[in-house]
Amino acid sequence: KTPPGTPLSLLQLCVAGGISALPTAIVMVPSERVKCIMQIQTIDNESPSSISSKVGGGKSARRYTKFTDCVTDLYRQGGVRALYKGTKLTLMRDIPGNMVYFGAYEVAKRQFAARGKGTALAPMFAGALAGVIFWPIVLPTDTLKTKFQTAPEGTYNSIGEVYRDLVQKEGMGGLFRGMKPAMIRSAPANAVSFMGAELTKNALSFIP
Repeated sequence: KTPPGTPLSLLQLCVAGGISALPTAIVMVPSERVKCIMQIQTIDNESPSSISSKVGGGKSARRYTKFTDCVTDLYRQGGVRALYKGTKLTLMRDIPGNMVYFGAYEVAKRQFAARGKGTALAPMFAGALAGVIFWPIVLPTDTLKTKFQTAPEGTYNSIGEVYRDLVQKEGMGGLFRGMKPAMIRSAPANAVSFMGAELTKNALSFIP
């Protein structure tokens, strides 16, 4: 048993990161499903009347204008189950992704410290590196998740069907669609995120 106050090992940090995906999925899955649905309707060239039936399988024919409208409509069509469509794929993405994400951050931060470069900017560089490493690992699963969550009800009965359909239509490269914008966003976003986390932790260090 690790004594209280002892820094966690790298393995323990990775496991903790992976486990953190379980409670966050409670919020992450429905919010991401709604986000994906609302995003595809803004870029879809079909008429507004086709959007609702396309993503939800319902009879309503309207384009969602509010987050709450989409949540209400999904719940009306399939209850809580409809909101949590894609839970398995979300966990398949986030458990290993978070393990790598937090592990990479800690390794990078420790390397900066070991080389005498543990400056205030170290969390930013370590966070940027963690974000860059994170996306190539999780993007294929994230692509499958988005395709599954936005497909009409009954289109796919398993994760395997989503994978086979995507690869058949777009090839293996389809799994990595969107890599460039994800990487461009990831480095600065995660750099700022970890810097903010470290600054907040230091600011609250007075709390027992």
